[in-house]
Amino acid sequence: MTLAHRTQVLTGLILAALLLVGASQPALAGSVRTLTLSSGGSLAANDDGYSTAQPMGFTINFFGVNYSNAYISNNGLINFDAGTSAWIPMGLQTYAHPTIAAFWADVDTRAPGSGLTTWGQAMVNGHKAFVVNWPHVGQYNQNGTYLNTFQIVLIDRSDTGAGNFDIELNYDLIGWDHGGAGVGYTNGLTPPTYYELPGSNTPSAFITGGSRDLVANSNVGTPGRYIFEARNGNVSANPTPSVPLPPTLVLVGTGLLGYGALRLRRRRRA
Repeated sequence: MTLAHRTQVLTGLILAALLLVGASQPALAGSVRTLTLSSGGSLAANDDGYSTAQPMGFTINFFGVNYSNAYISNNGLINFDAGTSAWIPMGLQTYAHPTIAAFWADVDTRAPGSGLTTWGQAMVNGHKAFVVNWPHVGQYNQNGTYLNTFQIVLIDRSDTGAGNFDIELNYDLIGWDHGGAGVGYTNGLTPPTYYELPGSNTPSAFITGGSRDLVANSNVGTPGRYIFEARNGNVSANPTPSVPLPPTLVLVGTGLLGYGALRLRRRRRA
């Protein structure tokens, strides 16, 4: 087989692999988990509603206080002391409730085509989990032109210590923010211990194509996923999201290296 023929074969294999990757991995696929939920429920289509206390199935130590229930807000957050109808992301540093916010904004599930806020207990990698879903939800006032899909997953990590858990915030689609959204957590005290993801409360920062696109970025190298570890009552935050190298670029790089090695071998033989 001539060198030209080998090059043609190698190029064809690379192109075929790229086509397969492109077909199987859509751009910005996101990281929302599809899980079987039990002991859960949902909020009826509403604007600014919230649930009663819902059992998580395990106990967490959140900044030195133990909680076994959560209150789910339609507006993209969960509280541990009481329900809330707050729709303006006022800034977690001033919010006087222990809270985890996946996308604190003015969600309106009365919007045409909007899904409903749901929650329940599940298993994730062999660990108990409490899951809250906001699937394809619209914004106020019954605006379904653009829809968002995001999720909170609290994962029991009592295997590492009593009350330890992981906070997982997952995103598949962010098409609106209603003038800005809040993402992060707070213990709700004065002074507070809190964290807000950079881009919070900044119009358009988190939507697709924005400066802090939630689906494209990550703090753990998985696009659309942000994980914060709660250990011994404290929560660690990584304030610098990162974007991993897309699989297509990795494959192209591998193919080019292989092609370079083949050319080098041919030159040495010559």
